[in-house]
Amino acid sequence: MKKLRTIIWTVIILIIGYLILKPDHEPEEEQIVHLKAEIALKDDHIEVRNLDDFDYLNTRLTINEYYRLNGFNMASGEQYRLWQTEFAHANKQRMPLGQKPVLFTIWCDLPDGRKGYFTQRF
Repeated sequence: MKKLRTIIWTVIILIIGYLILKPDHEPEEEQIVHLKAEIALKDDHIEVRNLDDFDYLNTRLTINEYYRLNGFNMASGEQYRLWQTEFAHANKQRMPLGQKPVLFTIWCDLPDGRKGYFTQRF
C-alpha cells in the first residue's frame, strides 16, 4: 500500500511539473521581417522608398557596413532623398563623397514589436 501511494504521488508530481514547465502558447512568428524597400543611387544622392504598408520606426541606415544614419521614422509609401555626407562612421567622420556605396542596409523597429531588415548591393 505504501509503495502504491508513493507511485501515485510521483505520477501526480510529474504531471504537475509538466503542466507548469510546458509552453502554453504556439511558437512565435518570425521576429525579423524582410522589408520591401527600394534604393536608387543618383548622381549626388541616394533615394530610399518604403514600399511596405507599415512605417519603419527608429530606422538605422548603413552604407558599406561602416557609415550610419540613425533614429528616424520612414512612413509607409514615402520616398526619402539622402546625401552620402549625412552618414557618419562611429568615429564621427562623414562618408566621403568620393567613396562609392556598395552595400546599403536598413534595420528598423516595426509597429507590432518585431524588427525589420533590408539589404541591397550596388
